[in-house]
Amino acid sequence: MEVVVLVLAVVAILAGLAGWSGFLRIAARSYAPLVATLAALLCGAGLCVAISMSKTQGFLAGIVGYLFFWALLCVSAGLVLGAVLRLIWRWSGKEQPATRPAPAPWDVIGFSTLAMITVVLSAME
Repeated sequence: MEVVVLVLAVVAILAGLAGWSGFLRIAARSYAPLVATLAALLCGAGLCVAISMSKTQGFLAGIVGYLFFWALLCVSAGLVLGAVLRLIWRWSGKEQPATRPAPAPWDVIGFSTLAMITVVLSAME
């Protein structure tokens, strides 16, 4: 039971970080890194499902790939939610005219690496 809570907490933290990243990317009007991060996460989720569908041996074959799929979808949803919240804030007229400088690409690198690690672990199952 503790492992399940730990896994859910990690996914929630990653989704929160992704939401913060999407919020900052929209504030800086840097849309290309936002789309690249979203594409990496969704491609990783798709690859995890494709790999887990090809597993045929053993009890609950491919379950890890499906769990990684749902985890990456939750992180992608956090990214989109953060971006949408920032767009709503902008469209409500409460934003200042000056925009923020573009943040460093840590989010693109980090979430792309996360997607790559989940695909590799899904293949190793």
